[in-house]
Amino acid sequence: METLSLQLFDENTLVIDPPMELNNEPVPVPTPPTSPLDQLEKTLATIFPDNQEETKVSKARKILGETADTLHDEKLESLVTDFEYLADTWLDVFEKRVFGGKTLKEVIGTSANENTK
Repeated sequence: METLSLQLFDENTLVIDPPMELNNEPVPVPTPPTSPLDQLEKTLATIFPDNQEETKVSKARKILGETADTLHDEKLESLVTDFEYLADTWLDVFEKRVFGGKTLKEVIGTSANENTK
């Protein structure tokens, strides 16, 4: 029995280059963590920030700029919380006007349940 050997390409001369527009940026080399505990701590820190209110206050200070310099953290935190409440309430009122007395969550929940029947 004879075997047929076909050479489709020469392995030593095969060069595959990606398109030029993909070659513009160097590929970053990830640095491995020093230990598995370091990786776990980094992951947990991104999922569960130490103090969520602190980040809200710092974001508000960035947005307000010099205006926030005269406010204490507690007052700024209170203002941010009040503003979030007002925005959520106003959005609920608008959604109820648009969707016939229901919020968007209620409409989506109702339509999702109707589709499964």
